[in-house]
Amino acid sequence: MSQLEEDIAKLADDVITKKDIKTAFEILAEVTGAVALCTIAIMAIFVWIPGLGIPLSASVAAKFFTMMKNEYVNLPADKRRVIAKCAKWLLQIIN
Repeated sequence: MSQLEEDIAKLADDVITKKDIKTAFEILAEVTGAVALCTIAIMAIFVWIPGLGIPLSASVAAKFFTMMKNEYVNLPADKRRVIAKCAKWLLQIIN
């Protein structure tokens, strides 16, 4: 199990806020660059389009999580917590 998966499992009762999402976008832009940020934006748009959203967003999310998992372990604990909360939230949307 990766560090990100372990941290997501620990966040069973944590509620995500708009501030968490904004902070996560800032961290992602800093860590993985514009590619990840565009990927997340595309996923957010397509998640709510009926019929098209589910298959496309699952594939985009998989790419995002792969990119983030590689950089995640190098982040400080406070940034990892925000990313894990947002990752958990995205997983709940997809599933």
